[in-house]
Amino acid sequence: LFTLETLKDAVLHGRDLACDALPTPTTVQDLLEARLSELPAQCTDLLRVAAVAGADLTVERAATMLSCSPLELAQAWTRLETANVLAGQRFAHDLVHDSALRLVPSALRRVLHASWAALMTRDAAVAPGRVAAHWQAAERWGEAARSWFAAAVAARRAGRLVEEVELLERAAERHAQAGDE
Repeated sequence: LFTLETLKDAVLHGRDLACDALPTPTTVQDLLEARLSELPAQCTDLLRVAAVAGADLTVERAATMLSCSPLELAQAWTRLETANVLAGQRFAHDLVHDSALRLVPSALRRVLHASWAALMTRDAAVAPGRVAAHWQAAERWGEAARSWFAAAVAARRAGRLVEEVELLERAAERHAQAGDE
């Protein structure tokens, strides 16, 4: 990935590809963050929403989050795929996702996590643990506790008793953070 990103950076910025002329960034993260920062403004909101969504990203959910139709996302989505940021409904690489997430201000990240959790709560097919993870990242402790408890109930129904205990512990920790004894 480092080699590919270095070469992409050289080509995108018209640098000479002679071996002694290649840039030497400190990390691949620096290259990725620079490349993501150069994306057109039309991609910025989608990139932020996708970064916070992570594995929960779908076209339909992104459209709902951005208050638009899936068709209105087509141009920005295509641009992100062409730039090798997205591959379908996932990030092209974990490091690309990490870099995109780092570009989302922390206050905005918490708000977006809460929005994702609220959106996913309405979908019965979504596992409660996925919702709980977003509530927790949003620092919404009460909602996170209730979702972790729902995940524990689902684990018990599935006969995954060790997982149930772990999820109940998470729920208890979030209740304590919420000040709910």
